[in-house]
Amino acid sequence: MQKHYWFICGLIGCMLLPFSNAVAESIGKTQQANNEAYGTPPDEARRPLKKRDPVFQDELIETGAQSWVWLKFSGRSRLKISANTALLLNEFVFDR
Repeated sequence: MQKHYWFICGLIGCMLLPFSNAVAESIGKTQQANNEAYGTPPDEARRPLKKRDPVFQDELIETGAQSWVWLKFSGRSRLKISANTALLLNEFVFDR
């Protein structure tokens, strides 16, 4: 009986494993986006950024010609990314 218990627990654990990283925590959001602004979160497809879209740690932010995007982070800091830029949000440090 105990053998079946461990088998079922292992099976449930394997089923939940793909969902463990599925919900990434946002580190901020898009405040404004003009023309071509894109975000590529880790392990996800590239997406156009629009107002109020969340941004995530290790997300690649890209802008095209004559484009820009304003990001507002959790600690109230803001960042404007100008045209023809690629920026990786690889480390977010918030110190109160």
